[in-house]
Amino acid sequence: MKNDLFQISIILKDHPCTRRGILSIVSSIYDPLGFVAPVLMEGIKILQEPCREKADLDDPVPENIKTRWERWGEELPSLGELSIPR
Repeated sequence: MKNDLFQISIILKDHPCTRRGILSIVSSIYDPLGFVAPVLMEGIKILQEPCREKADLDDPVPENIKTRWERWGEELPSLGELSIPR
């Protein structure tokens, strides 16, 4: 018997830690049913900080944001373990 499950596949490409790089990764996660919305919201909140500071798209983000971003990115592959029965 096969299981009928929704599963998340995360394949991250290497991007610089800039506003553009963060935007690219956050926007590349396709989640039309909102299963990983709470996780995505954290990435969006991290992206908002350099936007508020009006940082250029290709300027490196400040160290405090970079630390949060790297921690968030390290946790993303664990979404691959998520499976939701239909």
